[in-house]
Amino acid sequence: MVLVKNFAVKELEKGHMNDDLAIIYEEIRRISDQQEWDQIKGESEYCYKVHTAGSHMSMVRVLQNVPETIRQRAPVQEGRAYIYLYRQPYVILYEDTSGSLYTAKDSYRLKEEITLPSNKGNISELLYSEVELKNVDVRLFADKFTLKGEASVFFLYQSEDEENPMEYYETEIPFSVSIDCGGCDEDMIEDIDVGIAGRNLEIKPDADGEERIVDAEIVFDMNIKIYREEEFEILADIYSPVQEIVPARETMEYENLLIKNNTKARITDRIRLGSGNPRVLQICHGSGTVKIDETQITSEGIMADGVIEVELLYISADDLRPLQAMKSAVPFSQLIEVRGITPESIFEIRPGLEQIGVMMLDAEEIEIKAGLRLNTIVFDPVSEPVITDLTVNEPDMEKLQSMPGLIGYVVREGDTLWDIARRYYTTMDTIREINGLESDQLHPGDRILMIKQVESVFG
Repeated sequence: MVLVKNFAVKELEKGHMNDDLAIIYEEIRRISDQQEWDQIKGESEYCYKVHTAGSHMSMVRVLQNVPETIRQRAPVQEGRAYIYLYRQPYVILYEDTSGSLYTAKDSYRLKEEITLPSNKGNISELLYSEVELKNVDVRLFADKFTLKGEASVFFLYQSEDEENPMEYYETEIPFSVSIDCGGCDEDMIEDIDVGIAGRNLEIKPDADGEERIVDAEIVFDMNIKIYREEEFEILADIYSPVQEIVPARETMEYENLLIKNNTKARITDRIRLGSGNPRVLQICHGSGTVKIDETQITSEGIMADGVIEVELLYISADDLRPLQAMKSAVPFSQLIEVRGITPESIFEIRPGLEQIGVMMLDAEEIEIKAGLRLNTIVFDPVSEPVITDLTVNEPDMEKLQSMPGLIGYVVREGDTLWDIARRYYTTMDTIREINGLESDQLHPGDRILMIKQVESVFG
């Protein structure tokens, strides 16, 4: 066991890790007392095994600061890889065989102090709060991407002002942050979804000891997908004029990025209070959630039908219950332009609101103006037969000898130079040379001469 232990420790010092070594470390941990284990555990304390989704993942990348920047690239074997995580923050990226990068959800924390203006009373208690992201812009750069936008913060509170016992305040916090993302660059295509995973608002005293500051902490949730567009050649057919070649084929399936479209639209509508709702004196806050009910592929793109579920908080004429809330739905129908889309295309739509405005027209009618955002990414599924193996046989000499050495041929609809050369055991170069063709383009009715290439080889 001592020899095994020494070997395992030396391998760990080299940065090596696999399933067999992991089993050894677990056994060493089991039979060692705490002091002995503390002496030999070394880097194993920071080693983690990660599992990848899908057989197309080939590499796991890690970027972290401990305190200087450390980059790791761990190969994926049988759906798993071993990486070292020393401390947060860190970013884990998964690289597939084509070089595209993926990641599980990442997060970012935004902290800001909100100070009430002088016309607002001191805070006694926070009653309700809401946080929304607006105008989020994502840009890719070398080994990083940036997020810019605003976080809209609204809170309703019990005031120390006896004349206004209930007050509210709304403000926007601008943010601009750079997120490390090793391996990405400006030429790649981002599909990054940013949302709010959590928020925390706490009351703090100002320099005079009055409760006029709200400490806001907002956690951004990021679902990161980054694509690299690559072109590659596929061996679709093979033949020889002097041998019989039988190819074995398999169907390869992949997705071709058709478009990434950020459609924006303005939606305006009016809603009226129901018969059971008290009349509106003042609107405090309006928010909305976009839901898509139905999509249909057309010749011009994707027709998306849905609703904006609007929630309003307002002060009513009801003296017993002055603060009221109501919900309503604003329908919309929006075309997302996608040229070349087909019924077989695969698409994902992430709806959201850029902004929403509410205006009281009278005590029972409210106007809604919303900026709708439909982030759409569309892929075309592609299936191609590819040659994976081939069998080479001796030619059928009886068949070849029965064919004339000089052949005249009239081109038919659908014929290609490749197909004709293969059928008559010659080459495309020979046909072009004999007939003085400057390109491979043929037209129905063209007359060409061919010489059987195999006779010149076998004599």
